[in-house]
Amino acid sequence: MARSEQPKCPTCGRPTVPIVYGMPGPGLFEEAERGAVVLGGCVIEFDMPTLVCKGRGHHHWRRDDSGELVAVPG
Repeated sequence: MARSEQPKCPTCGRPTVPIVYGMPGPGLFEEAERGAVVLGGCVIEFDMPTLVCKGRGHHHWRRDDSGELVAVPG
């Protein structure tokens, strides 16, 4: 799914952006400054969120095996 096609937050309906894990390069820092991605850090664990909404609650989501969004405690 392209970034322009990110799903809306099922909780608040606001746009979501991808959470990118790992060591970011200069391009990712620029995307984060624009709000196109959120940098998630270098530690990667099982079932971590891959999307976050831009609403006040900053709801966190990941996709399950069927592609449905599943809430992840933030």
